[in-house]
Amino acid sequence: MEPTRDSAGLGGLWRPTEREQRAYAHLLSLNDADNEGLVRGQFAVPFFQKSGLPDAVLGGIWQLADTDSKGHLTAQEFSVAMKLISLAQAHRPVALSNLKDEVQLPDMKGVDLSQVAGPATGASIGAGDSHARRDSTASSAGWSNLMISSGSDASAEPTVPLKDRQQYKQIFEKSQPVDGAISAAAARALFTKTKLSSEQLGSIWALADPNSEGKLRLPGFIVAMYYIRSLMSNRSLELPRSCPSSLWRSAGGEAPLRSPTGSSLANMSTPDLASSPHWDVTPDERMRYD
Repeated sequence: MEPTRDSAGLGGLWRPTEREQRAYAHLLSLNDADNEGLVRGQFAVPFFQKSGLPDAVLGGIWQLADTDSKGHLTAQEFSVAMKLISLAQAHRPVALSNLKDEVQLPDMKGVDLSQVAGPATGASIGAGDSHARRDSTASSAGWSNLMISSGSDASAEPTVPLKDRQQYKQIFEKSQPVDGAISAAAARALFTKTKLSSEQLGSIWALADPNSEGKLRLPGFIVAMYYIRSLMSNRSLELPRSCPSSLWRSAGGEAPLRSPTGSSLANMSTPDLASSPHWDVTPDERMRYD
């Protein structure tokens, strides 16, 4: 889910539905103690993290919403960020052109929007302020800086959220593992249907198969899916040289025995990644997983 922008900025003007407006106004009030009509970075970081999304994904969302790299979000930009969080939580492409998509309101831990927003209604698209288009190659370094200024540990080792781990396990089981593992060829059939490059997928394979077994067991598959999703949400993300032990353990495995030295996936012939941007599962299956 790479953060993307189309040539028209939003592909047209976007206005949140009345239900979204009520929800976003309430969420804004929770983070705007001084009634300034904006959310400062030091408050946005811990609040955005209530979404349960990886910081790499949140960095891409911040990059799209903070149009001038100000370090804070206006009310309109905050609404954009909340809608992008909803898209990410629904496993939809995180792109400004998808703001009109109908998805659930953002699920923020400890925040109940049911009484504030009211029942769901159809999407409303009409006149309104458009969100400024930004260079898609911009980095999300601003998010890391905000994490530091907010008191969050920007260097904290990552973990796989439980919801994502359960989804990745379902996909793994549909890939017909043999003796508890799927082969490099089976993994390639799935992984190369993303928009990631062969080099990126090779690096991910090395992280997920640190002992060069040439196959992926469930923990390694979950690690691979974690990094694939993170890179699709933020192309500027730099992959680590080895998988953090906290990530590996959260995926259900023991710490890797040694650092990665090669890539079974990179050494195999792969098709054009740009031609097949979706997972190797049917839409109905994806709906069940989501």
